[in-house]
Amino acid sequence: MFAAEAAGLRWLAPGPVPEVVASDEHLIVLPWLPSAPPAPDAAERLGRDLAALHTTDRPDVFGAPWDGYIADLPLDNTPDAAPGPAGTPNAASPRSSAAPPRT
Repeated sequence: MFAAEAAGLRWLAPGPVPEVVASDEHLIVLPWLPSAPPAPDAAERLGRDLAALHTTDRPDVFGAPWDGYIADLPLDNTPDAAPGPAGTPNAASPRSSAAPPRT
């Protein structure tokens, strides 16, 4: 799970993502990020940085060349040029099959 997260961060670099110091299947080590109180300018910067991550380098591809995770649930990351309702055509399948039925 952490290896997939590390691969994603390395794939998005040199964008506004933290450097992966070390990782394996059980941990990921990132640089220490100092905390700061919430501020409107920080929220705006976060939003702009997230938008930039989703529009540069790979704007026409959804997914990645490795399997992913949402928490500890497997996520089929098969690359595709057309997103489905949850981001990729396959993204809903692992979550919905592991989710408890609604009552």
